[in-house]
Amino acid sequence: MKISCFCRKHFLKNRLFIVCVCSLLLLISGFIRTASAAPLSFHPADTNEDKRITEGEAMDYVEGWQQRDLPLAFAMRALFLWQSGGLYAVNPSAEPPACWAPFEESGARLVLFGSEEEFVECGGSYTDPGADGQDEDGSPLVVASVITKDGVPVESIDNNTGTLESEFRITYSTETASGVNLSVVRRIYVQDTRPPVIEPAMLQMDPVALMPYGYRNFEADWTYYPRVFHVHILDCNADWSMIDSGTALDACGSEGPTDYWDSVEKTVRRLKPDYSLEYDEFGNEIIVPLDQFTQIPGIYRIDYTVQDSAGNEGRYVTNNFLRYIKVMDTTRVPLVVDAGLTREEAEARILAAHLAPAVIEQHDDNIFAGLVISQSPAPDIFAPCNSEVQIIVSLGPCLLPTVTGMSLEDAQEALRTAGYISGSVTAVPSEAEAGTVLFIETDNFLCGGVIHLVVSEGPCFMPDVIGLPMSEAIAQITGAGFPAPEIQYDWNVVPVDTVYDQFPDPGKRTCDFQSVLKVSLFLKPTYIDPDASLFNSFECGVYWNDPEASVRVGEEFDPIAWIGAAEIAYQSGESWIPADPEIPLLADHSPYRVTYRYEYRKPYTEEPGVLEGIRFIAVNDTLPPVLTVKDNPDYLLNETIPVYVCRKGQYHHWDDVAAAYDIRILSLEDQCEGSLSADNVVIDIYRYFPDEVNEDDPGEPVLRSLEEAGLTETTWLNTPGFYVVNYSARDQAYNMIFSGRGVEVPED
Repeated sequence: MKISCFCRKHFLKNRLFIVCVCSLLLLISGFIRTASAAPLSFHPADTNEDKRITEGEAMDYVEGWQQRDLPLAFAMRALFLWQSGGLYAVNPSAEPPACWAPFEESGARLVLFGSEEEFVECGGSYTDPGADGQDEDGSPLVVASVITKDGVPVESIDNNTGTLESEFRITYSTETASGVNLSVVRRIYVQDTRPPVIEPAMLQMDPVALMPYGYRNFEADWTYYPRVFHVHILDCNADWSMIDSGTALDACGSEGPTDYWDSVEKTVRRLKPDYSLEYDEFGNEIIVPLDQFTQIPGIYRIDYTVQDSAGNEGRYVTNNFLRYIKVMDTTRVPLVVDAGLTREEAEARILAAHLAPAVIEQHDDNIFAGLVISQSPAPDIFAPCNSEVQIIVSLGPCLLPTVTGMSLEDAQEALRTAGYISGSVTAVPSEAEAGTVLFIETDNFLCGGVIHLVVSEGPCFMPDVIGLPMSEAIAQITGAGFPAPEIQYDWNVVPVDTVYDQFPDPGKRTCDFQSVLKVSLFLKPTYIDPDASLFNSFECGVYWNDPEASVRVGEEFDPIAWIGAAEIAYQSGESWIPADPEIPLLADHSPYRVTYRYEYRKPYTEEPGVLEGIRFIAVNDTLPPVLTVKDNPDYLLNETIPVYVCRKGQYHHWDDVAAAYDIRILSLEDQCEGSLSADNVVIDIYRYFPDEVNEDDPGEPVLRSLEEAGLTETTWLNTPGFYVVNYSARDQAYNMIFSGRGVEVPED
């Protein structure tokens, strides 16, 4: 920062003063304040009040600060004004000493304090910074001002909702001594940037008035000291809309502040017992609808937000009295007994308390009909929300009704309605319809006495159940009032478990009659058909796949069942050994025996019948092993047969050739015997005679072994010609596999 200063010596009253004035003084004067409540028209150093600070006036005020405790800020401002030319103007919108601003000595002028364009908050106050004028000789000018709104003169600036879109102008004007008119203009706009201030009502100040709506009390929870939570306690199902109130005042209005309370958005957040926010399984705050949260016991916080017409959003924020609410799971039971209430009045009072009225009517010789006799639970205790409050309502005095000839249900209802207790019911034989009351038995004819009823047991009707499934037949017979029938099974052509005869015949019977049903077991199973030839052939190494067998009662009927094998076994000596179905079939175990077994129910005994059927499986080994020999792919002929060219004398033995061309036996696998050793592979070498004819098999080439060709394993590679090297192997069943390759030994 660059600060410009100058210092001068002054002699006043025979005393030397050294005064330094710096350009930083203006900044200092902005921070040093006095106790003045309003700006002064003249600086105190301006003793002749001509709006000009001379050197003498400035030095006198500095001496006054040094000797008489005049304000330092005022002294600094006097020095600053003097150094700036002496002339000054007054800015009424600023506080002393900043309100005294320098005027340049440049002739007549009118200076606007503050900005040419200013904004005033709707509903707030506006102070005009004003303007000041100076004539050509430096003397002050009288400044007049005129206010217009959208070009129409007005007395003041109305900062309400009706002026938000308007432009105010203040035109300042003055006239110099020489008759020159000067003017400046300030434009002022009314804006709305402040949100409404939300102030919920302090419900705890009048809890009694809110109790009819479910408000219980107000508590301070010190559990988490030093934090304290002020909590409103509500009954379950409290009517929060009738409890909550407050204001949301916005200073900006048409004729004063506007209350947005009816537009306040209330968000109910569910809290944990420590008053922290509760979240769901996805990490979201749990928000409960405002009209439902009092139905769910727990701790809540209600946050209030609102927007005014300009879109400014206000939120209720306080350190001490956030809306913490604890919804209980109980509510106060109202008084409905000994109050002369009718049934309707008592029910309405119980429903208003968010409880469920349960009404019992009974006769009473002392209480008029329709009035409440008693209630449970008692009044003024707290009961679970939505629980029942039982009220007993009087039906007046009792009169025993005549119930003979009524149905049982009508008689019991008539007795209860008349104030009596329906007792035991005894059924006796009678020609009357079942359940008809024949007579009553009692020893107490007074109100509340127990009346026993004797009724007709009525006849029962045996249904026709022939042809029905057994379970349905039993259900019909027992449903008709009879005991469960006795079941007798036997062979019959009707489907199994079907009734083919009954005793007694359909018709009216006594209800204790014991019936008998004859139920079909269908025809007796006679044999098991393996459904294939009795001796099947399979290849060694495959798994047994059971084709199942059918159970038959004769060739003219379809199978009554399909069954899987009960056992598969192979013979070892005189014994049959069960085979593991997870192990493939082996030729060494051939033949296998497959046994099918079927149990069936027999009539008149608990012992089941058993049928067995057998099939045999032959397992053969007809497939040769699989020999895999790795040949050099660069020497394949027609992409199938490898042919190797060896110069005469280049190699001495086939093993040398195999090593040179990387010819190797990779594997020898047999489906039946598994992996076989490479030692089982035999290598035979044959010489090809292209000029000879195969007399035994015309068309086939003539091949002779090395021995037949007069060669050995160590000399044939020195003898020009074409040779076939054959790899062969066989399994224990003498199934052979061959793998050939050609070798050419050229002349040179």
